[in-house]
Amino acid sequence: MSQAIAEILASRVPRQEDVAQHCALSLRTLQRRLHEAGSSYQQLLDEVRFTQAKTQLSSTQKPLHSIAEQLGFIEPRSFFRFFKRRAGVTPGQYREQHKA
Repeated sequence: MSQAIAEILASRVPRQEDVAQHCALSLRTLQRRLHEAGSSYQQLLDEVRFTQAKTQLSSTQKPLHSIAEQLGFIEPRSFFRFFKRRAGVTPGQYREQHKA
């Protein structure tokens, strides 16, 4: 499911329905499988976004606002808060620490 989210995220923020369709599942089956795995759609989406953010920050020089937009954040400020909450550092600090 993470792969489906990542593929859809390349063009837009995926909805649960999009991921279910991409995985050839009904929406209810997708929700049930996530529940059985002790996860939720939002947790999975956040995990994919965080992974992609770390990759972008460490391997490109894209502006932070462009990365935020690509990951579906409406405001860069939301991305900064999201990233700092997950990584413990700001996106800029992470980039500095993980330069390729």
